[in-house]
Amino acid sequence: IVCALQHQPELLILDEPTAGLDPAGRDEILNLIAKMHKELGITVILVSHSMEDVAKYVERIIVMNSGEVMYDGTPKDVFHHYKELGMTTSQFVLYLQFKSYQDRGIMNPDVRTIAKNLGTKERQVFEQLHQMMTNHLVEQKMRKMEDGKEDAIYDFSLLINKLALLNENDQEAAVKVENNNSRVETFNQLEAEFGRPLSSMELQIVNDWLDKDNYSAIMIKLALRQAVMNSALNLQYMDRILQSWDRQGLRTERDINEHEKRFEQRKEAGQKPEKKTLKKPKIPIYKLGE
Repeated sequence: IVCALQHQPELLILDEPTAGLDPAGRDEILNLIAKMHKELGITVILVSHSMEDVAKYVERIIVMNSGEVMYDGTPKDVFHHYKELGMTTSQFVLYLQFKSYQDRGIMNPDVRTIAKNLGTKERQVFEQLHQMMTNHLVEQKMRKMEDGKEDAIYDFSLLINKLALLNENDQEAAVKVENNNSRVETFNQLEAEFGRPLSSMELQIVNDWLDKDNYSAIMIKLALRQAVMNSALNLQYMDRILQSWDRQGLRTERDINEHEKRFEQRKEAGQKPEKKTLKKPKIPIYKLGE
């Protein structure tokens, strides 16, 4: 760690930095890492299977399985989810212990070693595993080894899939909240420009834009801007603008702004007066008296 700090890094990646240390040494190292993060502003990525370390020191947790991100959130969110599944803290710690070995290719770790790491008895480890199997969080599967023999391993895929599902539900809920906030903001912007509350029919038109036509709140905001600039403040005018953008595949703010910029440039070019040479009429000249 000291060697890495000599280069004054902005990012420090630590893989099991407390492995092999006694509790006092582990706490000393972790407190030092936390101090560096706070005082020096160093971003620290800590790889660990210790739930105690994760819960006490980190601000964000990424749970991975076979190279894939299964959960990404705060410690509070992660620990809340395992309780939603009916797991106890002891069962979650037990899962992390098994996962630490299985991630290293030891698919069937010795239960005696697991019990020793947790400071408990083998019987209690088996009881926890049995309870997790009853709750459909883990199952035993037979694995065929290279020598042709078979042995039983504990497969935590059921637990991992349930955690992933909870994460997806959280993401969907967050998107729903964001969409609702955007909808309310859109209504407020329209009413502010119109100088009055929207009628029930107007509210339905805007809802149809968002739900049926899938126009984004940004598109509606830009269409409102065009309506204000052109002194045509009504939903019918905005609807024609939105349909025009939709036909041209303009969906993002950047695309719409670039399109409008090109349109204004063409408009200005077309308004420049062209210099024309007027042909003078031929006027016959006569001499008076002839």
